[in-house]
Amino acid sequence: MSTPTFDYIAESTRNEIPIDSWAVVAEVYRAYDHEGMMFLDLMDATPQCFAIFFAATVRALKAAESRNPNFPKTIWEELCEKMEEDPRHVA
Repeated sequence: MSTPTFDYIAESTRNEIPIDSWAVVAEVYRAYDHEGMMFLDLMDATPQCFAIFFAATVRALKAAESRNPNFPKTIWEELCEKMEEDPRHVA
């Protein structure tokens, strides 16, 4: 995934996280925000944090699609599919 694509997905998802949930998911963005790393870390995320982040990711994908129907969404859809396979995901 290219840096601009990653940044777009990461920031679009961040924009969809409810303000009252930000403290729950702040750790996911720690390496990206504070260490300049190009990843978000869900390895130790609690099921609650994972659920908030997953919901925000799906909302961000839908918002991106509505703004630009030609948006190349394949990578984003693959991300959502992988997250759906995670045992912390509750349908």
